[in-house]
Amino acid sequence: MLEPRRFVVACLVALSLAGGIAVAACTGGSPRLSAEDAAKDTEFLTWYADLTEAMKADPQYRQLPIDSDAENEQFSARLHQAYRKKVSVAEFTRWLDYNYPGHTYEISFIKSRLPR
Repeated sequence: MLEPRRFVVACLVALSLAGGIAVAACTGGSPRLSAEDAAKDTEFLTWYADLTEAMKADPQYRQLPIDSDAENEQFSARLHQAYRKKVSVAEFTRWLDYNYPGHTYEISFIKSRLPR
């Protein structure tokens, strides 16, 4: 098994290649969970790796336009917050809709795989 930091880097590289997924800090104030928290959460990282594989396997899935490290960190933190139920799925979906218009399928794809 990879050490945690290497695993995180491998996951983020895979996510970047597989669908432009990223993790990030909450906007406006300090985040309830940060990208750093996500990078330390092995259960989340395992789920994230599985999500990435599902994205790669789906020919309909289009990469989200995440173009910078900051955007990647922001997405990752938001996704981790939703995964850990620190924000509701509805709130996370609204954030995705606002930041990634035109990616309805991809948003639904991610949303449907979050734990309930």
